[in-house]
Amino acid sequence: LRKYALLYSKCSKGLDSNLSSEEMKKELIRMAGTGQLKNLEKALEICNRQSLDLNDILLLEFLKHCLHTMSSRNLEEIITTMEFDSLIQNKEQFYNNLINVYEDVPGTNHNVLIAYYIVLNYIYPNNSLQHGDNMTPNQHIKLLKRVHSTLPDIDYKLLLNPETAYETFSNAQQTGCSSHVLSRLLKNLPEKIQHCIKFSRSTSSASDVCQDNIDFDQLMQNIESPADIDKIVKLLSQSHNVNDVWVNALKRLLAFQPFEYRISISVLKYTCSKHNFSQKELEDFSSIPNVNRTLLFLLYLLSGESAVEAAAISYFQTNHELPDSVLDTILEYGLVEQLFECEEIMNNLTCRVLVGNSGKNCRIVCEQLVSARRNLLAGSLHLTYNSVPAALKTNVAAIEISESYLGRNTKDK
Repeated sequence: LRKYALLYSKCSKGLDSNLSSEEMKKELIRMAGTGQLKNLEKALEICNRQSLDLNDILLLEFLKHCLHTMSSRNLEEIITTMEFDSLIQNKEQFYNNLINVYEDVPGTNHNVLIAYYIVLNYIYPNNSLQHGDNMTPNQHIKLLKRVHSTLPDIDYKLLLNPETAYETFSNAQQTGCSSHVLSRLLKNLPEKIQHCIKFSRSTSSASDVCQDNIDFDQLMQNIESPADIDKIVKLLSQSHNVNDVWVNALKRLLAFQPFEYRISISVLKYTCSKHNFSQKELEDFSSIPNVNRTLLFLLYLLSGESAVEAAAISYFQTNHELPDSVLDTILEYGLVEQLFECEEIMNNLTCRVLVGNSGKNCRIVCEQLVSARRNLLAGSLHLTYNSVPAALKTNVAAIEISESYLGRNTKDK
């Protein structure tokens, strides 16, 4: 500490230090490793004045600390403001060192991985060669957020490794996550990983068996409620050319204005887990007369089709008075990440968390609240959900909980 103080005070005034070059190097690295921007700037200034070739080492030490202690949003703001990439002297070597940092991050710490790819995207935005996965940093960020919202404890690195993807995904099926939710996640994984993963036949219902002698046209004519559509889709099989029946069944479903959404949403979940609609088919659903827009845009989110996702997010951000079953589905499928910018819907989701029994949902909502700098609400939600006595639910306790446990990148603390 004395050496640190000596170096900082003497060199900050432009005076020479009595420290040897090795001691100076050690203390400059220590300064950068504090994660404080002012310390990094001072260390770089000293490094430049003393003509030391340490710039990239100091920048790397700064990043290594910030990845684990700072929210990804704050880190992105800092590296953008300081024009971080312009300070790097040898970008090729710095990239190799960044890969070493990646190797040290556990695959279960999604939040640090998100921060890592945000840094990578800022410095090397079009790089898609890392680890042979042929994905850009931006694609990793989007996929990581989706994986984290669905399976917060899964190992992301093992999931994207063709040799371990099937076992990792199969183990996730045993955690209680529904097959519908897992099916949506599967559609968002890289194609070669999708090919490695095969759903266990035990998750399929007996109704998947082909029914060649069923007159679907007759059944469609007799539809009077969402329950009738539910019976029809359970008889369909992907192995036969019944795409038109899937499309027509959804058209009929979306035309209903149900008083109770439970059955309609159940049909959407089942359909999205068993059938892939094209972008055009999904977009054409919007032209259905008197279409139920809430169900339509929920379908857009559940389908996993990125081309229509933006329209769905825009709808839910401006139409936040939603039925409880819709809010529960948003929580179940890990769709909170896409909607966190809307304060009203986040408040509604917070209320639904309190009446449910999913620790995962509580954790995901709290993380998003902290990400939106609503620390007090996040901490209060966590304390209330875990039945902490009223006498202990103080504002101080709530903020400490949010900062030390719920914040992004602090999962392992």
